[in-house]
Amino acid sequence: MLMLLWGAATFAADGAEEMVAVKVNGPRGNVLLQDEMPLPVERVIPSPDGKHSLGVYITRMDNGHAVMELVAGKEKDGKPLAKVQQSFELSPFEPGQHDLKYKKSNWSVEGILGAVWDPPAVTEADADTTRYVLAWDDAKLLRNPPEIEPAAKDAPKPKPKPKPKKGAEDEVVVVRELEHRDDPAHQARPMTVVEPYGTRFVKVDSVPAPSSDKHCVVPAPMAAVAEGDAPATDAPKPALKDEPEPFYVEINNLVPRLTSREVTGKFTDGTGYRVAAGVPVTAESDADDNELYRVNVDGLSFVIQATEEDLAFYYRPTTHLPVEATRPMSLKAGTVGATQLGPVEWEGEGALPVQGLRGVAAPIATVRTPCAEVRLRPEADMLER
Repeated sequence: MLMLLWGAATFAADGAEEMVAVKVNGPRGNVLLQDEMPLPVERVIPSPDGKHSLGVYITRMDNGHAVMELVAGKEKDGKPLAKVQQSFELSPFEPGQHDLKYKKSNWSVEGILGAVWDPPAVTEADADTTRYVLAWDDAKLLRNPPEIEPAAKDAPKPKPKPKPKKGAEDEVVVVRELEHRDDPAHQARPMTVVEPYGTRFVKVDSVPAPSSDKHCVVPAPMAAVAEGDAPATDAPKPALKDEPEPFYVEINNLVPRLTSREVTGKFTDGTGYRVAAGVPVTAESDADDNELYRVNVDGLSFVIQATEEDLAFYYRPTTHLPVEATRPMSLKAGTVGATQLGPVEWEGEGALPVQGLRGVAAPIATVRTPCAEVRLRPEADMLER
């Protein structure tokens, strides 16, 4: 039997091309036809002994289903004469299997009616050479240059930093206190890299209103953070101004591991992924051996393979992906499918639209958020119209 992935559904969707997967076993039990074809279908298959042929004809019905007609008999003018004939209905994504006997020859035909559609086209963004980091919200942002150690023992001591003017306040800015640094998507914010400062610090500029077209971690506006969400008691309210400000931040106060560039993966089973730059990742238990890292972005959670060149504590923005809210099918929250590296989870609000679909008997679904695309084998009970 052809593999069934989805239960019955009434299928009629704009932009989707109806397809049918057909498998024909001949009188000797061997497969004489196995293909996925657009409707309508008209195929003639000679019997192994050449004495007759089987005709397979599939046409669309007005209700979104299809009718398959099987005709067996001696062939004339490229078509079998209708000595034996049988027809049956194909429902969307329900496998149908029927046998047809002509004299001493037994034919077996299987079919699945489905559809395919492409994800929205991606327009590649212009290269952005600006580097950014993600600073934890409880990081100490220093307005004045910190003291740094000389590079070597015999190196001259650095000049003492200027004393702040009398009455200067808030020389150390903390956005808010954090109990644990475990959710960079909601506990960190982009900063523009100006230059390294010594070996432990980076000079940065704040980014008051990071754009979701460029950044994958987009924090709440500072006013919202200041009014709630446990602002730091020693920080001004709001802690950061509405225009870029220069700060010095210690490297250990930055999110340590991000996709520094776009990371892609393609596997032999047709699954794969595409992750934009600036997405935090965490190492899986066996990452040292296989370079496996978990991505949690925009409600999607899945595993990728990445090298040292793919990851860093800084990033340069890359293309974000177009997402259509209305698509022919969606995936419910939970484990929505799998790539070759393992399960894919959807933890976002509402259903996850299937942006693209290829294949009928063993389809590959494309799901997207602006910062990640995953091509997966969907779970049967997670798909819905």
